[in-house]
Amino acid sequence: MPLTDEQPPPAAFDPAKPCVWDLVANDAMDQFARSPHICRLAVEDMRARDRKGAAQYGCRLQPDNGRDALADSYQEMLDACVYARQAMYEARHSTRQSSELTSLYRRMMAALFDLREIIDQRMAGGR
Repeated sequence: MPLTDEQPPPAAFDPAKPCVWDLVANDAMDQFARSPHICRLAVEDMRARDRKGAAQYGCRLQPDNGRDALADSYQEMLDACVYARQAMYEARHSTRQSSELTSLYRRMMAALFDLREIIDQRMAGGR
């Protein structure tokens, strides 16, 4: 299956398993407390995405839900890179913002290629 193919809907909610958005929000609060204002805003955004996903899929995101988390992540990162590049192009007349976006875009592309390498290694190993 190509990495860009749609996946099945997530499996039914399992109350014994954690919700992944909660894990990410906790990581954010633990690791990024040096910027409490931005961290608080990001955690609020995470909670909103969690609610949106629960409404769309009928359950919150959990591990072992029948989907390939790396493929989902890769698809989302592909989209994130193209949106960042769009923003970079649109900010080309604002030197400061363009420089910040260029730096962000390069880090995003590096993460994208790192993820693709991890997926390729997993596929070569037969999962």
